[in-house]
Amino acid sequence: MGPLSSCLHKLLDGDDQRSHKDHLITPTNFLNTQQAAELLRVSGSWLRQRKAKKIFKPGTHYVYSTGNIHGTLLWDVIALQEWQRNQTCQLEATSEINASRIETYCSGKD
Repeated sequence: MGPLSSCLHKLLDGDDQRSHKDHLITPTNFLNTQQAAELLRVSGSWLRQRKAKKIFKPGTHYVYSTGNIHGTLLWDVIALQEWQRNQTCQLEATSEINASRIETYCSGKD
């Protein structure tokens, strides 16, 4: 099984696939921007940019601690790690598809 098929298999496997409703909301799931960025190995501005571009969804990837826009922004690191896995699989799939479209030519000389 190649890396792409392994990745796709994990995505399609019901045991590995979790939605935001499948895990309990605990203090360890939701971290502030600095903590989430450190855990995910990204910057805080990277998280905020994707929130602003509506790549990350409210209630799925982040919540406001007080329930209003002035509350502390908390990030669901489990949902964000899932997003990272999905994006990685999509990138790998795109790379393999593009590579398969490249024609190779032989000069005829051995």
